Order: sequence, then structure tokens, then C-alpha cells
Amino acid sequence: MIDPALNYRLSLSINLAIPIAASLAALMTSGQSAPFAVVLAWCVGIWTYWLIEYLGHRAFHVISLGHQAHHDDPRAPVAMPFWVGTAAHFVALNIVWWLFDLPVALAFVMGSSLAYAFYCVLHESMHSAPAMIKRLAPQLYKHHALHHARGDVNFGVSTWFFDWFFGTLEAPSTKKICHG
Repeated sequence: MIDPALNYRLSLSINLAIPIAASLAALMTSGQSAPFAVVLAWCVGIWTYWLIEYLGHRAFHVISLGHQAHHDDPRAPVAMPFWVGTAAHFVALNIVWWLFDLPVALAFVMGSSLAYAFYCVLHESMHSAPAMIKRLAPQLYKHHALHHARGDVNFGVSTWFFDWFFGTLEAPSTKKICHG
């Protein structure tokens, strides 16, 4: 079993390296696709990650898979094994490449892995440096704090869009909500 803190650092490092590598590879193959298709694939990659984040988080509340440990101690470094995100992006790359072409697939993975890295930093910071997040992203902080207080609402961490879309959005009240 890998140390949870090391697991988090590996996950973040690898998932920051993926979009850098994808960007370089996309530059080398950029003449093969229309620029609009590449930009669209990048955006679709971000939105696809956000949807997976929402659905995955909601599923973790039904099938715990250790997620309850995070709610019991939000500051504990609990995360999926570092290789899960890497494997998922590798599978996505191959599926999108099979459906379209390499530059589009690389742009899709660049978008989804950047969104995942953003999630990793944002979620970790919400629990380890809440004062900073309260200043930089107060609405997302309140959204997530309410999730920890209730557990049955506000499953999105990076965005509230899918909570709104699926009817699980609850706006924070004006009273103070605390969580670790």
C-alpha cells in the first residue's frame, strides 16, 4: 500500500505531465486537424472530466470505496491510487484517437487531464488551505463545504454546473459552514 501523501503527489505530478506531453505531441502533429476541431476537443475534454467528476463523486456516496474516510477526516490525504487517472486518460486517448485522429485525441486528453489536475489542487486546497480558497474561489468553497455538511447535495467540486443540471445543487445559506 502506497503512502497516501505520496499517492497524492504522484497523482498530481503525473496528471500535470500528461497535458504538457499532450501539448507537445499536438504541436508536432498539428497540421493533421482543423484548429477548430482541436480547440473543441480540448473543451469537450474539460466538460467530460467535470461530468465524470460529478458522477464519480455521486457514485462514491452510494458505493463508498473508502470515500467515507474523506468525509470523516477531510484533511487526511485520501485519494484514488495515482495510476487510476493515468490509466483513464490513456484509455480516453485511444478511444478518441480511434474515433477521430491523434491531434484531436491529444487535445481531448489535454483538456481532461488539466481539469483533473485543477480538481486535485482545488480539492486538496479546500481542506489543507481553506483560507486561501475562501479568498480565491469563495463560491466553490461554500459549495463544497455544504456538501461536507449535508453529504447528499453539491457533488461537483470543480464546478456546480452538473449539480444544477441533475438537481442536486443547493445554494449555501448565509450562515457559516465549517469543514476541514
